[in-house]
Amino acid sequence: MITQIENYFLSNMISSFLTIVIPSKNSFPKLVETLSNIIGQTRIRGTKVIITDFGSSDGSLEYAHQESFQFSSNISIFPKSFKEGKETYHHEISQMVETPYILFISPGSILTSKDSIMNLVNGLSTSKKNFIVGTKKNKNQIADFFDNIKSLVKPNTEFELILCRTKMLDSIKIDDDLRFYLNSDEYSSLRLLSI
Repeated sequence: MITQIENYFLSNMISSFLTIVIPSKNSFPKLVETLSNIIGQTRIRGTKVIITDFGSSDGSLEYAHQESFQFSSNISIFPKSFKEGKETYHHEISQMVETPYILFISPGSILTSKDSIMNLVNGLSTSKKNFIVGTKKNKNQIADFFDNIKSLVKPNTEFELILCRTKMLDSIKIDDDLRFYLNSDEYSSLRLLSI
């Protein structure tokens, strides 16, 4: 049975709800993997994908520019250079995001189901939670998702995926390995999601 929210997504696509952010720094092959995986996700046509590059010298930023034309019929890719570092990251990202939800995903991370993004957005939109986080099950695949964790999280626990309400953007930090961690005390119960 399709829920009311799912029915709304079926007719309106996720693009009006979600912006995807992928950080990059000399991560060309991993960026290719993750972008290809995102292209295969269902119901995300037109979704804005921001590639935030932190001074790559391996062609990652150039690849993102090239793919912005190639994948334009599926998703909208916006390469953004942060050569100066992460000081202006949150401010500039917040200026580019016009959706209520934002998905941060590390390069090289693969979502196991073609419906993962739709299910994640649906899960967050129907709850009062602010975050869903994901960790890698193996080398690439993200299979373990948790929403609003408490006992799982220690200070600076790193995640490969964080979906949050855009108003919580300042709670998301990025490390030098392009993984994310939460700087927030707003965690509640642990619940494993089957995505």
